[in-house]
Amino acid sequence: MAATRGCVAVYGGEGMRKFVIPAEFTPDFWVLMEVAKEKFRFEQVGGLRLPFDEEAFIEFLGFLEKKMKKKYP
Repeated sequence: MAATRGCVAVYGGEGMRKFVIPAEFTPDFWVLMEVAKEKFRFEQVGGLRLPFDEEAFIEFLGFLEKKMKKKYP
């Protein structure tokens, strides 16, 4: 299944759960990818996959949503 237009699919957690996020969140994801690369020696292959705990990632998405609401009220 493809992501909705203007969104990006990200896979992560133990079961590689699919999260569909707004594309405007992607600059923050590049930071997250760099941290993952440095901390876990994580190299991207295939789909956008991140080694994260699902609950922590959901909290991160909540933070990004609040950030976007402040930026674009």
